[in-house]
Amino acid sequence: LVEGDILVSTNKQRAIVGVSYFLLASLAAKGVWMLPDLSVPSVVASLAAVFLGYEFADFGSGVYHWAMDNYGSKNTPIFGTQIEAFQGHHELPWTITYRQVCNNIYKICQATSPFCLADK
Repeated sequence: LVEGDILVSTNKQRAIVGVSYFLLASLAAKGVWMLPDLSVPSVVASLAAVFLGYEFADFGSGVYHWAMDNYGSKNTPIFGTQIEAFQGHHELPWTITYRQVCNNIYKICQATSPFCLADK
């Protein structure tokens, strides 16, 4: 564990996750609302866009995870705490199973929420 780290979720972490999930749900609803007519070409194009978006997101998160695991240290500017946590979960992988959900994912939600807001 990182020094001073806790395994339980705080109210702030729960709020961050809740807001992030609300923003993601809003974007999903907006996407459904903006769907074009249900002609075969538009359905195929929409499904292709969803598939490609998922693949690029998965690839991007994999590259990010690989970079955090292999480069830098806790002293790296901006990304130091993330690098320390990423590298630490390989040394003590069991700790992730003891964390409450919001405690485990709030940093990801915090990092992605501004992008959800940018679309508003």
